[in-house]
Amino acid sequence: MIIFGTRGLKLNAGTGMFLCPSCRRQQPYHHKKVRRFFTLYFIPVIPLNVAGEYVECDTCKGTFKPTVLSLTAAQLGGVPPGAPGIPGVPASAAAPAPPAGVAPQDVRSLCFRGMSAIAQADGGIDDLEAGVAMSVMRSLGLELESTKVKAQMSSSTDRDELMTRLRAVARSLSDKDKEQIARTAYMVAMSDGRIGDAERALLAQMAKEIGLPAAQLDSTLGAKIARA
Repeated sequence: MIIFGTRGLKLNAGTGMFLCPSCRRQQPYHHKKVRRFFTLYFIPVIPLNVAGEYVECDTCKGTFKPTVLSLTAAQLGGVPPGAPGIPGVPASAAAPAPPAGVAPQDVRSLCFRGMSAIAQADGGIDDLEAGVAMSVMRSLGLELESTKVKAQMSSSTDRDELMTRLRAVARSLSDKDKEQIARTAYMVAMSDGRIGDAERALLAQMAKEIGLPAAQLDSTLGAKIARA
């Protein structure tokens, strides 16, 4: 029996200095997000949507909306003389713009193709593998018809095409995207409780094509996959 669901986890999204409305001076902060995760056997494996986020002052422990990071000294009404930092400059002003990434629907498509290829690696796509793939895709926001999922997976198992696509977008994928592609494929591989040599080799090849280092792959999956 496959046990899956969702749960929320509190994650650190960043740190820095900001003008704290309570302390009325530059203080260190932690930007925290509560993200929902798809769980398999109660273990969080796939990050989903952000359920909420806030900024916490490390000094007074006050919590604020993320927009506080763009608060200026003028908006705050000035800061005390001698306060650390540069008054009037938003804490986020020097932050680099995030790189352009791959569209979520394209990452989702790569996940499905990866799961399909992994399912076929051991000789055929069985009902258990199809059920895990369908549950994963539902957690990613795509509903698949249970009567058609095996046929859809069978038509998406071309390894050469998969590797070509992974190679083409590797530089644009975020670490989260790369780990999600590896995780979803691994979940299908482990649907029968073990991972075969063919599945292990294919997972390692996928990780190599998207630029996911062997150590990061093993750390992400909690298993030794990228053998020498």
